[in-house]
Amino acid sequence: MIARKFSLLLLLSLLLLPQLQSQSNWRKNVKEADDLYRTGQFEKAARLYGAAYEKKPGKKDLAYKAGEAYAMAKDYANATLFLEQSLGRAKNFPLAGLKYAQALKQSGKFSEASLAFSNFIGVYKGEDIEKVAQIVENEIRGCELGLQFQSNTAATGVKVTHLGPNINSTSTDFAPIPYNEDILYFSSTQDGRAQIYRSQNTQGVWSTASLSTNFPEIEKDHFCNGTLTPDNKHFYFTICTTVEKKGAYKSRCEIFVSKRQGNTWSLPERLRDYINLADATTTHPFVIYNGNTEILYFSSDRPGAPGDGYLVHHPGCEQQGFRFYLPGQLRDHRQHPDG
Repeated sequence: MIARKFSLLLLLSLLLLPQLQSQSNWRKNVKEADDLYRTGQFEKAARLYGAAYEKKPGKKDLAYKAGEAYAMAKDYANATLFLEQSLGRAKNFPLAGLKYAQALKQSGKFSEASLAFSNFIGVYKGEDIEKVAQIVENEIRGCELGLQFQSNTAATGVKVTHLGPNINSTSTDFAPIPYNEDILYFSSTQDGRAQIYRSQNTQGVWSTASLSTNFPEIEKDHFCNGTLTPDNKHFYFTICTTVEKKGAYKSRCEIFVSKRQGNTWSLPERLRDYINLADATTTHPFVIYNGNTEILYFSSDRPGAPGDGYLVHHPGCEQQGFRFYLPGQLRDHRQHPDG
């Protein structure tokens, strides 16, 4: 009798074992994905969130997390697929419709994206409705410009060439810096964090990209989005960290600058607080000269500035630090009291 009961318990445990293992596996995937996302390894995190969602299709938060991670990895096709699964859960994911529409837009599906933006804002009830409505308006305008560009490209015969696997990896590759016709610097997350890589074109073939040794060495965090002044004397770039806010993880970036000193670069100098605002990302610098004036363009999610801002630096003031006018205040040339 005892042996029979033991046999039944053993059989029951064997039947339940796969289910228990499945429970353990998807939770393990989520924990590992959270850790990867926190350190900026978005593509790996996205795959694990997606694997967990396949095991637990009722947990739409996993689809949402997978979609967000794929979007951060610039894989907008997969981002669209997973974010679509979280639509209709406005209470849990109020911005899912916005992010879904943005993924469509980034995939080049401008007509579908424009409709998705309109559908989203038509039902959105958040307290920040005015701010979100402005974002949606700008996004729809971007879709219209995208459609115009597609039409103009077809008419003018402009050709876009993929540079191939020696430059474009399975990770996120972005922010190209064309040094000259044959040397290209760009940012990539190939080794788990963003760093700047170099490739050289020899007789039409780009070499396998490798880490650049020509720029300041940043031992941790994400070092990316570089831009050189036309005379190659100043190098602007961003250092990004992953921060937690309201239970979610996002990258926060600040702009730094180094000055060329012979064959080396000076230690990075962080631009001032009125440029790198607290609790905002300041990124994607691009610099040009206009006569004797150095103009730095950048992107930021600071309050009241969902698009780009810009500011001015006079090269002759280097001894006193990099002195800029306030973003967006070029007309009256008021300079910040901090210099």
